[in-house]
Amino acid sequence: MRVKNVRGRFLLLDGTEKEGRKIIREAGLGESEIIFPLFPDGTGSGRTVWWANAAFHFNQLVSAVANEDKVFYWGPRRFLRLFLREAAEWDGHQPLFWSHWERVREEGMVKFYGALGACLPGEVPVGVLPTHLGNRFFEESLTRALAEVNCSLVRCGRPWPTPEEELRTPKGAQKITLAMIVKDEEAFLAGCLEQALPFVDDIVLVDTGSQDRTAEVAASYGARLLRHEWNVDFAAARNAYLEEIREGWVLTLDADEYLTPAAGACLRRLAERGEPKVYYLRTYNYHNEFLAHFTDQANIRLFWRAPDARYVGEIHEQLVTSLPRELVGGPYVVHYGYLPGVMGKKQKRSRNLEILRQVTAERESPFDWYNYGLSLLGSGQAAEALEALEHYLKLETPGAVEKRPSAFWHAARAALACGKRELALEYAEKACEAPLPECHFTRGQVLEALGRVEEAIGAYRTAASLPDPPASLYQIFNQTDTSIKLWRARLAAASLLEKGKRYAEAEQEYKQVLEGDFANVFALMGLARVKRLQGKLREALKWARRGVDYLPDALEPHLEYLEVLLAQGELEAAREHVAGTRLAPALEGRLWLRLAGKAAEAGEWTVALEASQKVLENEPDSTAALVLKARALRGLGRLKEAEEALRNVSDLPDVRNERGCIALAQTRLDEAEEIFRTVLAEDPAHAAAATNLAQVLVLRGKVEEALEVLRPFVDGGSLDQNPRSALLAARCLNALGQFEEALALLSFLEPGSLPKSLQSEFYLVKGNSLFGLEDWERAGECYFEGFRMNPEDHELLMRVGLLMIKVERWEDAKNAFTRVLMLDPGNKEAAQFLELAQAAACIAKR
Repeated sequence: MRVKNVRGRFLLLDGTEKEGRKIIREAGLGESEIIFPLFPDGTGSGRTVWWANAAFHFNQLVSAVANEDKVFYWGPRRFLRLFLREAAEWDGHQPLFWSHWERVREEGMVKFYGALGACLPGEVPVGVLPTHLGNRFFEESLTRALAEVNCSLVRCGRPWPTPEEELRTPKGAQKITLAMIVKDEEAFLAGCLEQALPFVDDIVLVDTGSQDRTAEVAASYGARLLRHEWNVDFAAARNAYLEEIREGWVLTLDADEYLTPAAGACLRRLAERGEPKVYYLRTYNYHNEFLAHFTDQANIRLFWRAPDARYVGEIHEQLVTSLPRELVGGPYVVHYGYLPGVMGKKQKRSRNLEILRQVTAERESPFDWYNYGLSLLGSGQAAEALEALEHYLKLETPGAVEKRPSAFWHAARAALACGKRELALEYAEKACEAPLPECHFTRGQVLEALGRVEEAIGAYRTAASLPDPPASLYQIFNQTDTSIKLWRARLAAASLLEKGKRYAEAEQEYKQVLEGDFANVFALMGLARVKRLQGKLREALKWARRGVDYLPDALEPHLEYLEVLLAQGELEAAREHVAGTRLAPALEGRLWLRLAGKAAEAGEWTVALEASQKVLENEPDSTAALVLKARALRGLGRLKEAEEALRNVSDLPDVRNERGCIALAQTRLDEAEEIFRTVLAEDPAHAAAATNLAQVLVLRGKVEEALEVLRPFVDGGSLDQNPRSALLAARCLNALGQFEEALALLSFLEPGSLPKSLQSEFYLVKGNSLFGLEDWERAGECYFEGFRMNPEDHELLMRVGLLMIKVERWEDAKNAFTRVLMLDPGNKEAAQFLELAQAAACIAKR
């Protein structure tokens, strides 16, 4: 294999990243991408919910890499070296496909392990493989795609058994039939059947009216397909497969639910016991394609086909049987139906809501009203949800209510969404009688909304530290958010601590999040942020870099990484980082926009201009980018071009404010003042316009009026949002001799959190206040700190010179005024003070 110029993508179904990377590095492919399944107990920094679909990941590799050779692997770690040995022999000229499988006896069970691999020359333009066919048809799909470009495939390894061969292979003494109801499930069905195939002996699907390729996929996996006319009754559809299956064990899944290998082996073991029962397994519902965000509940997965077994209920159907029931801990099923994209496409929520609306109108079933309330809440109808859940609580027996705390926490969330915070707290407190993390997490949310921050932090910490709840709470449909204990509760506590500037405590909470989910991007960004706010920029950069590495296609890690670089003053490094991202153009534009804004704040006008123009390449009508471009041109003294940049831009407040700034730069004070007043008349909260108007008034000697304009923006704790306003207000107070008031105002600002361009000004203004109070020593400390940050600030050097005169350090005064004149040769005031200092120095020598 030609190791140079080769890109690899390896999806490892098990093992650790350290183990996998070591093997891949030994093969000379150390820069390859390694991905693992996104599971609650998963590993690896690169993770995916689409772990079961080899074609999906092959397509991603092909689309990301154009003219380089490509190496692809999907499978367990145990076969990785075997594939890499074959890949090492590849000549790099003809596409190669490799496969291998074994049945291995483990823990008294025979388990199926299979792997796929491919090597593709960079010059072969292979098309997109279909993702609805399943992994057993990967080779066939790749062969067809290559035939379209007149290219053949070299095959090696051990071909997987066909689905028919797999079904005929004995797996134990007990027969298991996979039973499902389906409709338009081509996107998920092959993956579901593929994962279940090694553990079942038969497949029965009830199709309620598919219009896509569901039947084709079912047939390819050897399933028996029953047609069933849909009559808005899920129980009737499930009973149709019970009519077909008269003996043995029934394994139930939805098409968008996949058995994990551990779950499949567990269910086979349970069946081999030969004890007629109903077995529950936990189901983890994916809620995000990139983050470890799950909810979970227990669902019936395996039951003996007893004569009395039947389903009841038009929706959220329940199995009725005299068989004993058992919840099995450990292995789990994963469910894709709650992913936002899937929910939107299938419109499950609106379908379920309509059915439940009809059902609750016809009968008073507590279970139906409970589910109706949840569906309403999920659809954003909080008031109706609260009413439905309260109706459920009236209908349900006290014993059943006690076992369903989820009714209380959902009622609490509905009440909170309606603004009924005290009622929400009542329901949250009732929920907390059960030891579920969700109960205390909901209580924390309500307490946070009530402003009881310390209690909210305590509730979140309790939610994170609870032991696993008793199994009984999962058998009665208490769906709980697994992510709460895994990371969400700690993250919520950390966020409140960070807002309270309790950075050390926030840091500890973020680190505990990473103990549960070490690639959690929110915690990584939180750590980067608190380190940045504490001025520990090297550590901040480390955490932000990890976030970018773990989630390179998401905007948020790049934004925080950019913030750290900008806080370090590394504008060139920030520019290079943005230019090197692989984000979608719209997301990359947001990074350029942020860079433009920060560069403008720092007075780096060339960078600001370039960054704003980058945004405009993809979004030519972006008002924010046009304003920043005009601001950069103004900063560069290209005032005519700045005016031209805003010529055809909508007359929004920010646009008018920038036009006022251009007028101010041209000393057209009347025009500038009129523009700023117009902006404030339309938007009284426009801090930039207020600050600019105050600046005009100061130039006209109207310092008291300027202070009145600024006052709304420096009162009420908004100084962090309006530092320019605060600094100008402090200048005004100094000018009016109100030095103590100026210092009090400045005490609310943290210089380390200010934009770099304002940090030296902060020390200048504070030094002036102390100078006015004749506190020469502290004034000097401020001036010299400002000078350290900006040694070319004329005003700062003048103040240093004046202070040196006050303390009769004539040589230092001479040096300060001399430097002012080097920077600004026409400065008459500096020349006069230099003469004074020189004369005083001569007298002092006598």
